[in-house]
Amino acid sequence: MAGLFVALVAAWLFQDFRLRQIMQRGTVLPQESLSAYDLVPDTAVYLCPGLPTSFARYGAAFSIADERHLICLQKELPPEQMRLVLLHECAHLRLHHAWFKAIMMMVVTLNFAWNPLIWAAYRLTCRDMELACDEAVMEQLSPTDRRNYARALVELGSGRCLWGGTASFSECDTVLRVKRLVNWQPWTPGSNARSLVLTVLLILFFFCGGSPL
Repeated sequence: MAGLFVALVAAWLFQDFRLRQIMQRGTVLPQESLSAYDLVPDTAVYLCPGLPTSFARYGAAFSIADERHLICLQKELPPEQMRLVLLHECAHLRLHHAWFKAIMMMVVTLNFAWNPLIWAAYRLTCRDMELACDEAVMEQLSPTDRRNYARALVELGSGRCLWGGTASFSECDTVLRVKRLVNWQPWTPGSNARSLVLTVLLILFFFCGGSPL
């Protein structure tokens, strides 16, 4: 167990080192060019050459940058794809996914690193975060842009996830995400009510144990 813990911490530190190297090669987009995007406060957007995938991550809290949040975009993206990918990464930050993933990774590493079921649950949670961001972006787009978003996801879906604690555009199953985009419907008050009821039932199921026989 001690060896596994040390290996995970070493991998995390190596991720931090690689992120610093990537940012040194990148250029910061001026804030005035980002006024059309719903950026959370204190966010910097970097254009970085050679990235396998664009991603969002925490910044100042872990001494990676002066800003609290970071978005790193592939510099080679055409302007229209870059706009759609940036909308996706902005959704990650609005939904606080970068922090949630960092907390989940620490909890799993410190308490459940030995349990493959917990790692599977972590992987599925990351997938659901990507799906949630896809749905949030679809709410903002026109029908034509929605088709372009699905096409961009297919074209960029061969990218690989850089790190376990990173919220990445092409991080999870492309086929599943495209199917969800094809069948996407706007959320309604009824949809929110059903989701709330299902969430409450799941919480009761998992955390309210029955009396012993």
